[in-house]
Amino acid sequence: MAKPMFHSDGWPSRARAFALLCTRRFLNVFAWVTLGAGGFLGMLFAAPNRQAILWTRRDTVELFLFLAVGSLLASVVLTWADQWFRGAVKRNARHFIYLLLAAAIIQIVPPRHIYRYLIDDVVYAIALVVGLFLSFWSLRFPRNRLTSRLWSGSRVLFLIPFLLFANLLRFPSLPESPDFSPKNRTAVNPERPPVILFTFDSIAWIHCMDADGRVRADLPALRVLQEQSLDWSRARSPGRCTMVSIPNLIFQRDPSEWNHPEWRDDILRLDPRAFTNGLFSLAKEAGYRTTILGMYLPYTRMLGDLLDQAFVLASYGRFRGTGLPFTPRQNNLVMNILQNVRGPFPERWFRYFPHLRYAERTYNRYYVEMNHAIEARTLSFFGNHLGPGDFVMVEMPVPHWPYVFLPDGSIGPGADYNTHLQYADRVLNGFLNALRQAGLYDASWILFTSDHGQDYTRNAEKNHVPLLIKPPAGTIPARRIDTPIHMWEMGPFFRSVFQGRPAEESAALLPVDESVDSADSGR
Repeated sequence: MAKPMFHSDGWPSRARAFALLCTRRFLNVFAWVTLGAGGFLGMLFAAPNRQAILWTRRDTVELFLFLAVGSLLASVVLTWADQWFRGAVKRNARHFIYLLLAAAIIQIVPPRHIYRYLIDDVVYAIALVVGLFLSFWSLRFPRNRLTSRLWSGSRVLFLIPFLLFANLLRFPSLPESPDFSPKNRTAVNPERPPVILFTFDSIAWIHCMDADGRVRADLPALRVLQEQSLDWSRARSPGRCTMVSIPNLIFQRDPSEWNHPEWRDDILRLDPRAFTNGLFSLAKEAGYRTTILGMYLPYTRMLGDLLDQAFVLASYGRFRGTGLPFTPRQNNLVMNILQNVRGPFPERWFRYFPHLRYAERTYNRYYVEMNHAIEARTLSFFGNHLGPGDFVMVEMPVPHWPYVFLPDGSIGPGADYNTHLQYADRVLNGFLNALRQAGLYDASWILFTSDHGQDYTRNAEKNHVPLLIKPPAGTIPARRIDTPIHMWEMGPFFRSVFQGRPAEESAALLPVDESVDSADSGR
């Protein structure tokens, strides 16, 4: 007699049994898949890594679901295969517990603990070879007790994914702001001039200069701006890296007190209004609408209600547009998992491992897309939304490496720091022309600087960055100023500017003692 296909409760018996097997197997598979992604998960527990990719709790949930769905599909395939091969998959899989453990240990143990003894590639290879040897040994002696005990004990690993993700959810979100819809301009004082602060990454002023103190001829936009500006030849950046310099600039903090070179989550506990000389605090106090277009830092969290709107991208990613068949954030998630898988992968094996073969290329592409995106949003904002009573900070990634841009903005071999300087000048020229076309150039205060000097400039000059301040037209003559200026001591100047005081009065709050008229400097 044929066996009944349905129980009394109406469930198909085989389907129910299959579902139960998949569920039981899913928890084990989920644990092993999570351990396989341990390199990336471990990276996320370091605050600077989460800041570099602007990681959020939503990303944690998406990562959890991504690994869970992958584990569920793997469980279904394994269960089906086990039934098809009459239990052979289950009988033989347990013998490979040693190889699984070796692979898991490789992902979990930080490389810094391995470098002390051997090259990490060698350690990884040894671990996998030992795991594979023990697995074949277990297959040769299938009734050994060690394998059975290890396999049974591995069932407790099902707790690992839930514990890891619960811990990741404790960390604060560091959000991007990739969607930028400028708000209607409702400045309290619409008669106040626009104030625009351009910061480009890694410009040492000495590399932009000819012997006569003028900006190089192959940087024409910067040269024109210099001829119309107060030019400090000895401006000192408030930090030797972006993580120090940009926060110290916008909060006007002394770098001798605030100089930690890496992101820490407790930065978010600081009250931005406590820094009463901070640029955004002063701007909001004077009724300005505040905007940031840039990258790298979670400005919306750092500045809170002092920032009205922002377009901010993570400095480290793989995709902004299309790539894998997911959203850009999900594409970056997949690539980060693959890239951080650890194993014996020396450089000569790059072509065999996608996570190594494409890592540099995809990052370079992201860097290009990031520059283009910030440039495009800035041009659009200047042309359609900027007006009196606006304070705007534009933070461009160039000329920082990776070196991919040629002077005309194309991508190709031969790019270096110098071609990036020329490309940055091209971008600046577009910004300034957009202001001219909008009829706002002459009326605006325009500041041009860099977060820090070029990485390979000798130490005595590394933090001498450009500081050009173009006042509203017809107010202050352009000149070079050789008096040192600390860019974290400019709060009184910004307060005066935002309050609409005369340009001469505002400029007098900056060190201007040792100056050279533009005629004397050869301009």
